[in-house]
Amino acid sequence: MENGHGIAGWFDGLADGLIHGWVADPAQPGRRLFVTLSIDGVPFATVAADRFRADIAAAGVGDGAHSFQVPAPPALADGRPHRLEAVVEEAGAPLAGSPREVAIPLPGLAALGTPLFILGAPRSGTTYLTRLLNAHGAVYLTEELRLFAFLRHVLEVAPHAPADTAEFLLHGQPQKDHFLDVLREDGLRAVERYFRLRAYPAVPAVWGDKNPFYADPVHSPGCLDFIGAVLPDARFLHIHRDPAAVVRSLVAKGWADAAGAAALWSRVTATARRFGAGLAEGRYLEVRYDALLAAPEENADRILAFIGLRRDDGTTAFLARQRRAPELFSDPVSATVAQLAAGIDATSAGDARLRALVDPALLEAFGYAKP
Repeated sequence: MENGHGIAGWFDGLADGLIHGWVADPAQPGRRLFVTLSIDGVPFATVAADRFRADIAAAGVGDGAHSFQVPAPPALADGRPHRLEAVVEEAGAPLAGSPREVAIPLPGLAALGTPLFILGAPRSGTTYLTRLLNAHGAVYLTEELRLFAFLRHVLEVAPHAPADTAEFLLHGQPQKDHFLDVLREDGLRAVERYFRLRAYPAVPAVWGDKNPFYADPVHSPGCLDFIGAVLPDARFLHIHRDPAAVVRSLVAKGWADAAGAAALWSRVTATARRFGAGLAEGRYLEVRYDALLAAPEENADRILAFIGLRRDDGTTAFLARQRRAPELFSDPVSATVAQLAAGIDATSAGDARLRALVDPALLEAFGYAKP
């Protein structure tokens, strides 16, 4: 298996996510050669052929330490054919067996693992919860990519825009519906490819997105139903926090006035619970933010069990860091002059004024009613 330049070896190509082969100089059996690997003509690695392989040693090729092995780069993990080439640096010529056409097939969204969506009103701990879960080696969650709100708009809202609006772009039946059928399928393929590339080389056991507004019928109407329809095995994790703390934080950020912030908390928490009540058992879980902070290990284990995982070294290390020196995952807020003047600062009286903006039945249902 020589390449015509006095170099022995063979390019095995791609197997089990690894690119490998071997190369040796018969005239100098102790010499280690280098191989440059490229995809579609673009080099991505130069590697020394110095790994031991028993079959090479058994064949009498030097001491057997003439093989190379590197992980396949993300560029190959897109389901498309690519030209993979190995060139021996010292000879300036392809290794025998090179080039090869290879492809890593896309196994479908189901093969990515369990879809998970983090719900909760803004400033309720959704970011903390997402960072906790992302510390686990088998989890990959995006933070407010809002991908499925975008998909729903493209597939279900924009195609039915009134003719006198700027979004009225697709026209004519039945070709419009035929195109939307193709777009729906390809849109899910794009989701699959995105998560595969972002998490590569791992294939996450749990993947998804954190977006407080998935459960807001004003900002994202129908989005939870859309997710449930296209991902029937998706799970939903709803974290909620005392509305007084949420409203105070939203007002301090300048994102809403007190009445608007209270209405947002009410919409999101009520919508999330109502949606969860219609799901099969085991697909919806609620977590209180204050309980998570008070007993992080116990609640982390409960959350991980909900998505079929156990605590690993990553989550254990995350929790340990938070005990030693809690990390701020979003900008901290403090009472403003306006808050103090309005009497909604962090006092018992201020909390009572804020909770009074929320339906008492909703406060009672979520355990935030105070005597």
